[in-house]
Amino acid sequence: MGVEASIADLVGSAVNGRGVVFTGDAEGNFIALDAASGKPLWHFQCGASVYSSPMTYAVGGKQYVAVAAGTALFAFGLP
Repeated sequence: MGVEASIADLVGSAVNGRGVVFTGDAEGNFIALDAASGKPLWHFQCGASVYSSPMTYAVGGKQYVAVAAGTALFAFGLP
């Protein structure tokens, strides 16, 4: 996927019940990783460093993941 980071570059993480780990890095990448293999599944360039831990939440039975980067808050609906 073109996103490579060492463990030292990553911030806190959140794991959902489907085995996906969400984390970010200082280069502004918000990344979804397979919990079993560590393989990147998806990423989004936030445009600012991601220093906060992501969080997951549900509304009306739909799960979301959110993360702050710079002065913005990004939220994504999960399939």
